[in-house]
Amino acid sequence: MGRCAQSQCRRSFAGALLSLFAVACTLDLVKTMPLAGSVPDVVLVMPPRNATDAARLDLQPLIVGADRALRGRGYRVLPLDISRDLLRDSNVDSEASDPASLARLKMHANVDAVLVITVKQWRAVAEAELLSADWQLSWTLRSTNNGNVMWQFDDAGSFSRPAPPLGDPAQSREFDPEVKPFGTTLPQTFRTAAELIQALHRKAMQRLPQGSA
Repeated sequence: MGRCAQSQCRRSFAGALLSLFAVACTLDLVKTMPLAGSVPDVVLVMPPRNATDAARLDLQPLIVGADRALRGRGYRVLPLDISRDLLRDSNVDSEASDPASLARLKMHANVDAVLVITVKQWRAVAEAELLSADWQLSWTLRSTNNGNVMWQFDDAGSFSRPAPPLGDPAQSREFDPEVKPFGTTLPQTFRTAAELIQALHRKAMQRLPQGSA
């Protein structure tokens, strides 16, 4: 075999190894976590729970996109506005997760599980666009049959807007996000806190086993 052919074979082999490595990294990033019990038919997303030191922190924006992320995994999810009405009509406090409250919610709202988003840390700094953020969040799926935890995922991280490329003073900060390699779903930058929140919901729900809807 000539030198050119050998060199081409080595390049092809190296390319194949790199592709396998990329696939392996992708699969590891989206590895699901087991679900305790059967897959729930209908899920209700509870309002975010404040577990931070800031009593007056507005956490309602952190629920945006959670229902869509769940549906993307094949779950039947009640719309957020209907969920709020059902919580009120069932006389269930949005902070309640005791078995009695969840059983009452099952009886009045006919849901099999609730998704609880617990916020342990949240900070977002924005001007015209998101500049930085820190978070520590927990997504917990609880059964309305007995209040048991069916699934949970914790995530903590931070974001800082990357500076525009050097040597181009006319470069606007409003450049399109680039996707990180190896299949990760989080882009390198976010224009708004809402984009970041929705990406975090998608990241969490990718760890949830596929639903049956």
